[in-house]
Amino acid sequence: MWSRGASKIAGALLQGLAIPLVYHALGPHDYALFLLLSAILSTITLTQLGAGPALSQSIAKSNAEEDHSAEASAFASALIFAMVISLFAGIGVLAVTRFIPVGSLFGASFSVDQDVVVHTGAYVALIVVFLGMMGVIDSALSGYQEQVQTNFGVCGSYLASALVLFVISRHHVTIVQVLLTLYLLPGAGRLINLVMLLWRRPYLAGGFSKINKRTMKHIVHTGTAFWIIQASAVIEQHGGTYVMARFATPEMTAIFGVVYRAVDLVASVVGIVTQPLWPAFTDAAARQDSGWIHRTTQKVRRSLMGVASLLALALITCGAWGIKHIWHVDLDSQSSLIYVLGAYLVCNVWTHLHYVILMGLDRVWSIASLLITENIIMIGCGVLLVPRFHETGMAAAYLIASIALPAWLLPKLLDASLKTHPSS
Repeated sequence: MWSRGASKIAGALLQGLAIPLVYHALGPHDYALFLLLSAILSTITLTQLGAGPALSQSIAKSNAEEDHSAEASAFASALIFAMVISLFAGIGVLAVTRFIPVGSLFGASFSVDQDVVVHTGAYVALIVVFLGMMGVIDSALSGYQEQVQTNFGVCGSYLASALVLFVISRHHVTIVQVLLTLYLLPGAGRLINLVMLLWRRPYLAGGFSKINKRTMKHIVHTGTAFWIIQASAVIEQHGGTYVMARFATPEMTAIFGVVYRAVDLVASVVGIVTQPLWPAFTDAAARQDSGWIHRTTQKVRRSLMGVASLLALALITCGAWGIKHIWHVDLDSQSSLIYVLGAYLVCNVWTHLHYVILMGLDRVWSIASLLITENIIMIGCGVLLVPRFHETGMAAAYLIASIALPAWLLPKLLDASLKTHPSS
């Protein structure tokens, strides 16, 4: 837990440093463009087509049953699948950035940035391919619940990225330099994690000779549901920025992006607890440890919602002041934006917790269906509200989508799932 906490804190520090440095170094217009290109980079989570999370689930089950052959087969299947999909994703990024006019892609306000987007697209494609393959390593370690080396590697790479970002921001910085610093440099440590994983579990290297149709079918079936979940998460994280870019000015888009990323930064504290939960629940379900499932669900739910309420209160009361005096971004006229996103923070933690637990209990398809519907509501409300209420309208769209469906339906799904694991 403490190593995971250190990596999360390091990641939070990097993001906290990056937001003001990048915003002021690039300026509002280029910062908005950076946010939009970062959204393309979120395809990193999709390049595994869900193979990474499906791998974690498969390894958690096989490890609980001490079936090394199944572990090796799942690892090799996921790695091959991720390599192929990553290459296709990289080619897709190149095609989108080179052949679709920027005005059509990001909105008329960014039509003058055609050359910048084409140039940056090649680097974005490179990062997508590299991190798409390396993500499988993290998923394998997550399945084993042995993430100490991952966490230390991530922690060190985050700190290195923060140092490099601080140095380059003192000079004329480009979007390419920022993207390479924030994405490629932290990913390089995963190569070391791969070597460490194979050294600790050498039988995984023989998995390429043990791939079978049953294992691949499971990776694809479960992975497709995880892919939908990951795609929905990408839309949730970056859909608001895209809607703002289409229906508001670059300056408004940049302001919304700063505040939303601040909320995301605050919410990342919760990830210290939730990140290992779903493989742990998968492991407990495989061992039929229903008592642990019930106790942990109740304990984590109470503690996380208490933390979320305190974080939301801090955001509402001190968020605008902190962003103004620490990041030097003036939000004096954006109090309603802060209030709405503070309420959204509580709802987001509530739904995120239930999503994680249900994934561990193998309800991934139920989650995937629900997330698709939530994002449709969010985008639809954003299109309606942004032209009139601007940044606050987009924040309200997030809140409405969260309250309208997942906030009340997810607890019902969880209760139904827990009934299949009676408390002992």
